[in-house]
Amino acid sequence: MPARSLHAHPALRADKPIPSTPASSNGSALNGDSETDQRASESTQRFVLHRNLQQPPFVVREASNTYQLLEDDRNALDAAGGAAVSALGHYDEEHPLLGGFWRRAINAMISQTMKGAYSCSTMYIQDVVKTYAWELIESTDYKMSRVGFYTSGTTAVNASVKFAFQYHREKTNPEPSRIHFIGREQSYHGGDLGTLALGGYKARQIPYQALLKESVFHHVSACNPYRGPRPNEDTKAYVDRLVQELKAKIEELGPKTVCAFILEPVVGAAGGCLVALPGYLKAVKKICKSYDIVLIFDEVMCGMGRTGKLHAWQHDGVVPDIQVVGKGLSAGLIPLSAMLLGHKVSDALFKGSGLFAHGETYQNHPLSCAVGLEVLRCIRQPCILDNVSKMGERLESGLKNGLSGHPHVGDIRGRGAFWNIEFVQDKQTKQSFKKNIAGAVVEFVIALERPYQLSIYSSTGCGDNGIEGDGIILAPPYHIDMALVDTIIKNTVQMINDFRFDLV
Repeated sequence: MPARSLHAHPALRADKPIPSTPASSNGSALNGDSETDQRASESTQRFVLHRNLQQPPFVVREASNTYQLLEDDRNALDAAGGAAVSALGHYDEEHPLLGGFWRRAINAMISQTMKGAYSCSTMYIQDVVKTYAWELIESTDYKMSRVGFYTSGTTAVNASVKFAFQYHREKTNPEPSRIHFIGREQSYHGGDLGTLALGGYKARQIPYQALLKESVFHHVSACNPYRGPRPNEDTKAYVDRLVQELKAKIEELGPKTVCAFILEPVVGAAGGCLVALPGYLKAVKKICKSYDIVLIFDEVMCGMGRTGKLHAWQHDGVVPDIQVVGKGLSAGLIPLSAMLLGHKVSDALFKGSGLFAHGETYQNHPLSCAVGLEVLRCIRQPCILDNVSKMGERLESGLKNGLSGHPHVGDIRGRGAFWNIEFVQDKQTKQSFKKNIAGAVVEFVIALERPYQLSIYSSTGCGDNGIEGDGIILAPPYHIDMALVDTIIKNTVQMINDFRFDLV
């Protein structure tokens, strides 16, 4: 594949200096046999079903510390961990905060493979699965009761939908009439047809709109502190209005027909790191409890330490009935997700049929659980979570100091190691760009001729209509230090200042 270049991209300002190549955290650079690797890459690239067949992704030769070495010898600082996945960066034996995590994770893989990488969860279970389940439930202070392990956020959300549905048929006074699910606009809960309809990510729903059955999936407004409040409406009034909207939707559908309400405590790519306002989660929990509606928190992107707490709901102290986690759960080492059950819903099944009518081939996979256990033991350490909070504050301060005056930066928001920069045409009206600015910026960042050497992630559909509106997400690894945070700030600010929004 020929090297891609955006040096002629009209949005690139030729009069601006190119940022220098950042060194790796230990002062070393990654090396490989680039000529051989490039030939192999060019000959095999065409066999992969890429997301974009017209423009295949750049090839990563290897990854180490917080950097990815591309086939063109560019050393890219991974400032987003893909889609907020690589919570502990890439292989690094020496980082003091990680305390030998990578060696332990590799040893756990080898040891579990020798003991048995797979057992059919219908008939068997291995000790590592039981230990991992116990320690994950313990991490919630036993606010949750049981956990099932799956392979992706989508599969775990699917399981949560089924469990909520079954709960109303297993509880002491069964209510089989409860078939409706309420989600929120500007939210994403998975990529299959059911979870795609459950979420309100219009930008991703459009290609499959004809297949999405919305008869049981309904939506209310997301909690959007940037775009949601009306003029002169304070936080309490705005939250009250959102709660009344939810209550009205429940009454419209019929209180005895609503099964569950699902939300992201901090919205991911669909809304661009929208943090729930104070009082919001507590208020919706109260509404759901009063109607016996299952409250599901989707923490696939924002959970497992990403916000500075192991579980995002711990910031507000609002415990869901069902919690879904993924991405950072395995820090990208292996496909893994989980569904955690609260006591009420878990007990209903235990006292009822005792049979969860759901199963997957790789459910409670021993090898995945062995890796997940090592990740959990690393990220739950106070030094890791404290670092997420402290470096997140530094990242927030640097971005706001460097970009608050930019005419096309509408909002900078987030929590912990999870931040979004939303772009607008006009800061006063908050009007979004018609075109996909975030996609263009991502391409600009990784352009070979303008090596900002920064890997970021895009968010789309965060505007008023759920289709327009774009931003970029920064989600660095949890053990990042001040020097690397400052590099991310410097290169992000420089990149956005260099970008010609008027020519996109």
